[in-house]
Amino acid sequence: MRYSCLLTNVDPETLQLKLLLTHNAKTFAAHKYIRSKPPEQVKVRETNGDWVVDWSAPATAPSELFYQVSYYRTKDQGSSLQLNSSKGSTCVTILGTSLVPLQDYEVKVRSLVVPGSGSTYEGIPSEWSDPAKWTSNKATWSVLKLIYLFSALIAAAAFLTLYHTIPACQKKVVLWVDSVPSPSKSKTLCEIK
Repeated sequence: MRYSCLLTNVDPETLQLKLLLTHNAKTFAAHKYIRSKPPEQVKVRETNGDWVVDWSAPATAPSELFYQVSYYRTKDQGSSLQLNSSKGSTCVTILGTSLVPLQDYEVKVRSLVVPGSGSTYEGIPSEWSDPAKWTSNKATWSVLKLIYLFSALIAAAAFLTLYHTIPACQKKVVLWVDSVPSPSKSKTLCEIK
């Protein structure tokens, strides 16, 4: 090893330099830095319009684990959404209504040691698993959208009906008014005038 030292305003005759070897030790608790392996066999399946993500726990887990699930559109990996599974659960449901229709998605899962579970193990999250891919369903018609569409069709039909019937009714009213006898239309009174 090579060392250097800069001394200023010191008389070289009275200068005495002594190098001592010291050991700096750092202790750390190994049980706090355990990283489990990532989950295996991540799969996505559809159930009643929602998407269920299943995975297998790592083969050698140090303690009880919980999992974080990250899913995102394949085109837009920067805007991922994260879900946490409950303790010991190896599946999470992603609502189909929260996805953009007919888009490619990817999902990844990582494992974490459950804090405060009575275990002496603590740790940092595992690496993310390999992503599983799926394509979301096409858009479905909700009941509210159907009500809006039905109301719009009824309003349009009523408007078209009124548009065509009001002029015909006006014509019939004019013909009726002309056919009603009145003193002003009387031939006798016209001759007297």
